[in-house]
Amino acid sequence: MGESLTRAGYTTRPMRPADMDAVMELLMLTSAWDIRYRLREQLRAAAAHDAHLAFVAEREGDLVGAAKLAREPAFPGTASALVSVGPQARGTGIGTALAGLLEEGAGRLRGSGMLTCTLRDDLPEGRAFAEGRGFRVTNHSVGRLYELPAHGERLAGAAARSATLARVSVRAASMEDEARTIMECVSRCMEGAKLPFQEGQDINLDHARRLIPAEAVIMLAESLDGSEPVTCGLTIMTPQGPTDPWYTIFTGVDARYRGRGIAAAVKSAALLYAYRAGADCVVTHNDETNEPILRLNDSLGMKPALGYWGLVRPLSD
Repeated sequence: MGESLTRAGYTTRPMRPADMDAVMELLMLTSAWDIRYRLREQLRAAAAHDAHLAFVAEREGDLVGAAKLAREPAFPGTASALVSVGPQARGTGIGTALAGLLEEGAGRLRGSGMLTCTLRDDLPEGRAFAEGRGFRVTNHSVGRLYELPAHGERLAGAAARSATLARVSVRAASMEDEARTIMECVSRCMEGAKLPFQEGQDINLDHARRLIPAEAVIMLAESLDGSEPVTCGLTIMTPQGPTDPWYTIFTGVDARYRGRGIAAAVKSAALLYAYRAGADCVVTHNDETNEPILRLNDSLGMKPALGYWGLVRPLSD
């Protein structure tokens, strides 16, 4: 698997360090949001360790396809797979060849029992390709987009009102300064939450910290009911440049405090923060069965955006 293989008009080979940026851009073609920060970590590991695999397809000196297979430590027992082919090279067998290389390497992922895959929901041919290789759709997350300039400083009033109604104060925090407080709050917010891919799935919060970029902005809600503030909800956003969409990684509320509008308070505060930081819009994804958060998104004035499918396949198949 460490050798190049020339086929009809193209060559497949393991990814090289110099391929990193091009591979990320190819894999981004399958995603409904910017996952470059996660891909970079996985591809670096692929270049250094057999348990993480990455391959490319090359034609006339240009990279036209890429594939990666990597453990997902935040979700024990899972590995994520992804195959992407540039539009100009689709239908030529490149995707099939790259998928075959991942199949050969999957047996080296000891301790993993399930392959996962996420695909933007406007790529039905990509979904059919995955399903043809044994994957099945387990969930569909719908996208929503909030255009910040259209609302401007009116966001300040909305954020203040929602915090007052929820009886919380909301402030910005960072992983660098308050990682323990943030992750303890995430843990409480995960109670009863639907995890991706399957019911009863475990999450390793120590590893989940790695899914939060260092530059992430966290809006923490603290209850005002007691003598001491208690963190009871949060939203985690990824800034992606002053004019690129900011992405909402996670929004959650401690199970003991649900039903009083805390999600609205942290999301409103997050929108205000992003606006004042110069962002044009904020993008979020939520499972299509999560009616409360979808209603909240609609009430905030969010518009439909690109979503994604989650797919799984037993590794042993």
